Amino acid sequence: MSKIKYDKNSPLAEYYAKTEVDGDIVSYYDDRRTYLLNKNTGTITVVIRWKYEWYKDQTVTDDWTVWEKAVFMRAVYLSTQQEWNGKITYSVSGESEFAKKFKGKPLPFDVRIIPVSQNEDWQVIATKVLPGADLRTYVDFKASTVHIDSADLEKVAKCTNCNNTLQVNIPHEVGHVLGYIDDDYDSSSPYVGDISGLMNMGMELRERYLEYSTIMLNVILPDTRFTLLRVNK
Repeated sequence: MSKIKYDKNSPLAEYYAKTEVDGDIVSYYDDRRTYLLNKNTGTITVVIRWKYEWYKDQTVTDDWTVWEKAVFMRAVYLSTQQEWNGKITYSVSGESEFAKKFKGKPLPFDVRIIPVSQNEDWQVIATKVLPGADLRTYVDFKASTVHIDSADLEKVAKCTNCNNTLQVNIPHEVGHVLGYIDDDYDSSSPYVGDISGLMNMGMELRERYLEYSTIMLNVILPDTRFTLLRVNK
């Protein structure tokens, strides 16, 4: 690992100091997620490390088996990949080597949820429930904890008379760990009517979900400006 060169008097110096380079990979860790820039391909990847703790609901007799844990963690990874990846692109401008190389090119933005046994970004409380059970699924930002259950990979209707809108909970919670704090289904939200949005009751992505990620991308490299180019639903 090596450090980048930057102006120590820059107002962003404290952020640039966190940036590291390992071969073609530029990495930036912000305490709850790691941003990776590939200098060869231009790909932007956000890696989020989840350490799972396994519990069971009082209605369930058997504990998680090793196989069930492995299948669930794999399903979380794939569900995140399906709903978030291949849909988001950025553009880059500026005078840095990276910016000049990829100027005018769409840069893909991907999200990866990685299970770990230590050095986690988020503690994940995974509860085994009966199929169709509806426990509360949520993110505790202060404790860096995600509460999910074994039924959270099923498509379910979050409300009646919502034009058959269905949602899978896991990608929704991933939106929170990416930095989108609000639940748009809350009655006080200005987006409460956007029921098809992922952070409401549906599965479609919105540009506003990437606001925090865009901010963080713009403190990784000096003279490098990232702009959200496109978000496909």
